[in-house]
Amino acid sequence: MPSPFIAQARIPAFWSLANRSQLARPKEVYDGAVPSGNSVQFLNLLRIARMTGDTELESKADKLVRAISGQVHQSPSTSPHLLSGAAFALGPSFEVVIAADNPAAEDAQAMRRALFSQFLPNNEA
Repeated sequence: MPSPFIAQARIPAFWSLANRSQLARPKEVYDGAVPSGNSVQFLNLLRIARMTGDTELESKADKLVRAISGQVHQSPSTSPHLLSGAAFALGPSFEVVIAADNPAAEDAQAMRRALFSQFLPNNEA
């Protein structure tokens, strides 16, 4: 991820450095109607790491979740999106690649239909 989106301090957080006029930049953990930036970043880092095999991204996701785990431990019900990321990280997941010379070919489309005809949580296709 680009460095402006990864905090350079000890505690990772998601924010843009474009607005430097703020006195404090809160590192929200609470997932309301819109998930917190930390929760979104955590799951995105994990998903990209799994798709690319980049273990450094998984390490960054691990650091992020460890930095905010104390707050989540006190009140886990306030962080459902982060907990979804934890389920993705800890649970079984798999990646599926459908390689075809012509993605619009009937056999490739049949494979896509078969793959997406079921609910497969933690699936990266």
